[in-house]
Amino acid sequence: MSRPCDKMQEKIADYVLGILGKEESDTLAEHIDSCADCSQYVQALKNENRLLLQLSDKLDADMAIRQDKVIEALNRHSPTALTKVLSIWRIIMKNPITKLAAAAVIIVAALIVISQISGSTTAFAKVIENVVNAESISFLLKQQLGIQPAFICKMYIQGEKIRMDMVGAEGDQQGLEKLREEMKRRNLTAFQSMIGDFTAKEAMDLDHFRKTFKKRQLDDRTVAEFTRTNLVEQFRSIKPEDAERIGEELQNGRKIDVYLLRHVDIMGIKAELSGEEGQRMTVWVDRASSLPAKILLEASFHVEGKSKDWIEFSEFTWNEPFDEDLFSLQVPEGYNPAKL
Repeated sequence: MSRPCDKMQEKIADYVLGILGKEESDTLAEHIDSCADCSQYVQALKNENRLLLQLSDKLDADMAIRQDKVIEALNRHSPTALTKVLSIWRIIMKNPITKLAAAAVIIVAALIVISQISGSTTAFAKVIENVVNAESISFLLKQQLGIQPAFICKMYIQGEKIRMDMVGAEGDQQGLEKLREEMKRRNLTAFQSMIGDFTAKEAMDLDHFRKTFKKRQLDDRTVAEFTRTNLVEQFRSIKPEDAERIGEELQNGRKIDVYLLRHVDIMGIKAELSGEEGQRMTVWVDRASSLPAKILLEASFHVEGKSKDWIEFSEFTWNEPFDEDLFSLQVPEGYNPAKL
């Protein structure tokens, strides 16, 4: 096909689309009738336009089928992502030109989104598996509830044995500074300890200031209460699909994946969180080990819902065997029975 007249080429495209004014359209029609090259160009554009319209109609049906499949897959993995993809889909499908240009791209993009979501779910499932199968764990636990001081304890868990050392407190409440000074003076790493053996159903409380002890037998109800402090057991209630990957960080040379959880059932706390600041549970996961490096639970645990409470788990060690003496229920030398 010969080239159309340079001055007429752009107008011919508008002519075929029917967007020229009547006067311009009539003038151009006269020229087309007398110019073989422009006449061929018009026919070619009309053929292309007809094919595009046919493709568009077919695409409507194909895209509807693909949309249903994408929606089904997204809904399985993440309702949040589903909402985002649907809004994008509606914008694309409103415009025939955009629809044609994006036909292949939207399917690929949707598959990538599904892959990312599915990968996120699979990755967090591995985190849960690793935590539940951990042979031992230690971590630092800080919690701030209402106007109380932020108490800090070091926790050790190995099988059915647990040890909780109260190592300090943060805040400006009266008496805390004296507590810290006294611990330093006595060279104490903890001012109280609780040691429990859930298999033997025995526990012992130690007061390191007074050098006293108290032994207890644990009934089923008490064991269940202590289980609420066992982070390993609590991870059994977390579902992989409840975790949304929201980013990644680099900490001390380690690649960390960051997850957001809104459905919380941990440390005896059950809540549906909004995901906004002050109402969320964030889990930082070491990518190399697929184990938590830090967990922060932010919520209001009071009936009034006015306080900003938080519980932080940090300084994790995983699968490192502890000295059995750490969980010993033998009374330390120099300790006397606590007075009732």
